[in-house]
Amino acid sequence: MRLGIDFDGTVTDAAGMQRQYAARRWDVQLSEHQVMRAGATPIIGAERYQQMGDAIWGPLTAFTPPQQDALDTLGSLTADHEVTIVTARNGHQAAFARRWLNARGLPIRVVHTASAPKTAICHTLGIELLLDDDIIRHGADLLAAGVLPVLFELPHHRDLARPPGLQAVEGWSAFADLVRSLPAR
Repeated sequence: MRLGIDFDGTVTDAAGMQRQYAARRWDVQLSEHQVMRAGATPIIGAERYQQMGDAIWGPLTAFTPPQQDALDTLGSLTADHEVTIVTARNGHQAAFARRWLNARGLPIRVVHTASAPKTAICHTLGIELLLDDDIIRHGADLLAAGVLPVLFELPHHRDLARPPGLQAVEGWSAFADLVRSLPAR
């Protein structure tokens, strides 16, 4: 099966890194619900949000911790499936993600959309399933393109409405179980 996997927030704990950055840099405490642009910008401002993004999606990527069980699960999935990291980063930022993966023994292909929706690239690459922590708003489009959208569930997702057909998993072990349960396409 061809699997697409988001990087920030799915493979790595980008939200934790954002909270840490804001606390150390500006002495601002962001909650898990406030780290996305819409939640953070009213608190730290657009300029600071951009500065934080440039650092975290740039050189600080090297220090961003993985989500629990991400490394082991990715390693085992690559043995049986074609795995591609599909990130909304731009090309410069994607290079940092590639280095992060390589440094952890995971030479996985990385493609980027430069903030564009991931539907087109998934369709072009024949990706059958996309795991992403920010998939709710694109779930219907992915389904229409023949891509199974799977939400990597984080605390701030629990109260959000979900499109029909969207799968959700709480963690990497649950994702591995889901992949094993799917019929070969």
